[in-house]
Amino acid sequence: MKVLRRLWPLSLVFAVLAVVWAAEAQVGGAPVGRALAANCFQCHGTDGRALNGMPSIAGKDAPSLYSDMLEYKQSTDFRNIMVPIAHAYTDQELWELSLYIASLPEHPAEGDGSDASGDAPAVEPAKATTDLEHADGVEPGGDE
Repeated sequence: MKVLRRLWPLSLVFAVLAVVWAAEAQVGGAPVGRALAANCFQCHGTDGRALNGMPSIAGKDAPSLYSDMLEYKQSTDFRNIMVPIAHAYTDQELWELSLYIASLPEHPAEGDGSDASGDAPAVEPAKATTDLEHADGVEPGGDE
């Protein structure tokens, strides 16, 4: 009994240290769902903000994303590209990537700089320049 009285404070210290070390490991690393969701971003755009008619998924609520992915996973219609993709994940992985995607800022709605479909922000075409235009260090049309 005397041994237990001496060891319980030591075991308590180890338990607290284990929790602190685990918390530090979570803070220092990238979110779990980030790596899992990287595959989604190939079609649904960088950070879930899609271009060219693909639906944006950033900021959508996690339960509905998870539910949609489970439906794809349970489907056997492999003509839909989402079905084999969903089959590649475990249910836990689907939940983690749903949480990560839900944490991303939602795509802006129509009327605030996006195109007519609401899927992509309007992008000004870049002005074509050549190295010769700036070779003298003066912007075209500017004064010296």
